[in-house]
Amino acid sequence: MLDLNRMARISAEIADKRGQILDELDTLKHCAGEVVEAMEAFSDIPHKLDDKRFKGELADVIMCVLTVCGANSYDVEQMLTDCLSKNLKRVEEKDAAD
Repeated sequence: MLDLNRMARISAEIADKRGQILDELDTLKHCAGEVVEAMEAFSDIPHKLDDKRFKGELADVIMCVLTVCGANSYDVEQMLTDCLSKNLKRVEEKDAAD
């Protein structure tokens, strides 16, 4: 199993060495750019996904987010656990209402 918090710390260290650690807003803007690149993997070849490129771009998005978390000492694993619990609760509430 991957240790996401360790990966976040390493990613932040690499970004810092490359001079890429910016404030949170600038880093989030960079993440948005990575999302755009992932979207472009769809549009470069009409109606055909460039699977290899798309996976690479998704990995860039994830690493960008991990860098933000690592630079700010956020507990990535706890954040994801909390988010998953919240989403499961929403589904359960929707199912109960139906």
